[in-house]
Amino acid sequence: PYTRLLGGDGMRIEVDSRDHTVYSGYQFGHYYRISKNGKRKYIHPMPDLKEPHLRWNWQTPILLSSHNQDIMYMGSNKLHRSMNNGEQFSELSNDLTLGAKTGDVSYGTITHISESPLKFGLLYVGSDDGVIQRSKDGGNSWVDVTGSLPKSLWVKRVLGSRHNEGRVYAILNGHNWDHFDSYIYCSDDFGDSWNRIGKTLPAESVNVIIEDTKNENTLYIGTDAGLYISTNQGEDFEVFSGLPIVPVHDLAIQDESYDLVVATHGRSLFKVQLEPLNSYEKNKSDFILLKPQDVVWKSNWGEKSYNWETIKPKIELSLFTPYNDDVTCTLTDSLENEIASETFKVEKGFNTIDFVLFDSDVNLYPSKGEHSINCAQNYNQTSVKFQVK
Repeated sequence: PYTRLLGGDGMRIEVDSRDHTVYSGYQFGHYYRISKNGKRKYIHPMPDLKEPHLRWNWQTPILLSSHNQDIMYMGSNKLHRSMNNGEQFSELSNDLTLGAKTGDVSYGTITHISESPLKFGLLYVGSDDGVIQRSKDGGNSWVDVTGSLPKSLWVKRVLGSRHNEGRVYAILNGHNWDHFDSYIYCSDDFGDSWNRIGKTLPAESVNVIIEDTKNENTLYIGTDAGLYISTNQGEDFEVFSGLPIVPVHDLAIQDESYDLVVATHGRSLFKVQLEPLNSYEKNKSDFILLKPQDVVWKSNWGEKSYNWETIKPKIELSLFTPYNDDVTCTLTDSLENEIASETFKVEKGFNTIDFVLFDSDVNLYPSKGEHSINCAQNYNQTSVKFQVK
C-alpha cells in the first residue's frame, strides 16, 4: 500500500519519527514538509538579495538531526540549518566546494550531509567536486579534511559512525569520469587521516554505506551491481547473494524488526533479516549456516487456505558459501527423523533462502521442540539447531 507524495525525480527523504511528518522534494532543492493529513509547506532557503545565487545539486541533500528532529539541514554550495522544521533557515557556512563551474546543471554543490549520532554539532559534508568538510562546533567553523583522498571525485556519502565518535566513512564515485573503482575510506580521527577499505571489491562504483546498528564491525554497501557485506570493519567484503544484478542506491535498517531494507534503481525494494548475521564469525570453515530465528508452532500447518495453496511453515536461512553450487537442506527432529528436504541454487557469498519445513507428499510438518537443519554442498556440511515453540 504505497501513496504517491510528490512528482519529480526520486529525491532524498527524511521522516520525523515523532509524528511521521515527511520531508521530500524534487530537483535543485525544492522541498516540502508533508504532514499526515497531506498538508504541504514549501521549503527552499534563499540567499540575501546582495548575495550570489545559491547552487543546488540535482539531488539536494537534506537531514533531520537525530538529536532534535526540529532541526533540519539542507545543502546548496553552503550548509543551511533550520531550528523550526524548515520554517526559517540560517547559513552555517560559506561556500564548502571548490567553486562554481559552468554547465547544463549546477556544479560545485553539496551532495551529502552527516551529523554524528554520538555528538550534536559534529557535522560532515561532501561535494560533487570531491571536497569533504568537517565542523566540530555546529557549523561555526569548518575544516577541509579531504587530505590525501583522490581529487575531484563525487562524494556520494560521508557518514559519521554510530559506534565511535571519531570514526567517519567516505564513499567517492568516479563513474562521471569513466572509471569505476570502488572508493571507500575510513577515518578514526574525525577525518584528519584516511585509510582505504574494501580493497577486495570488484571495480564497481559505490553508492551507499551503512553500519550495522548492533555490531560495529559489520558494514553494508550498495554498488552499481549489487549488495555487499563486511564483518571485519571493511577489511574484506562478500557479495550478498539473492539479489538481481542491479544498482543499489540506498540502504536502511529497521531497528524494531532488525531488517535491512535495500532500495534499488530499477528493481524496487528488498529486505533481509539481519539477526542471524550476529552469530557469524569468519573462521577456517568454508561453508557456514547461520543460526536462524525460532519458529512459532501453528495448528493449521498442512491445511489448505485455498484450493491451490497449502499452509506451510517456513524458515529464513542465511548461509555463506565460497562456491556457486547447489545446497541441499534437510530438517530433522530431536530423534533425527527426517521431516523435509529441499535443494537450492546458491551463489558465492552470503545467501538468504526460504526453506519450507513441510513435506506435502506425506503431510508431515514439525512439532514443538528442538529441530536441526543440515545443509550440504558437495563434501561440505554444516548444521544448526532451533526451536519450534
